[in-house]
Amino acid sequence: MTSNATRGRQTYRRAYLGLWMLAGVTFGVLVGLGYNLVATAAFFLLAGATLVVERTSGATLFDERDESIHRRASARTMGLYGVLSALVFPALVALDAVGLYEWGPMAAGVAIAVAVLYVTYLAMTMVVGARR
Repeated sequence: MTSNATRGRQTYRRAYLGLWMLAGVTFGVLVGLGYNLVATAAFFLLAGATLVVERTSGATLFDERDESIHRRASARTMGLYGVLSALVFPALVALDAVGLYEWGPMAAGVAIAVAVLYVTYLAMTMVVGARR
């Protein structure tokens, strides 16, 4: 790959990643300010712009090195949250049982979301494993 091609690829990658970061930050700020519909529209507009960048770049934005990094980071993230969940949620259940903690809607929602995440992860692991 030539120096110009590498520089062009890096420029598109930065634009792509920058647009996703801008989409997330803009969404969060606008929701925080109470502009929920504007936040949603801005997010979808910026997310759509990432598709335009990806389709018009004419280069491979992400290669096998990026995939390897993503795979390792994903595995570490799932492992970290798995360990934290295995420590925190049983402790909260025990504290609730002795009257030192009360499950609120937010904590219950987080617990359900984490459970759904790991059930989905298990299902995907089984699907991927079956295809090998």
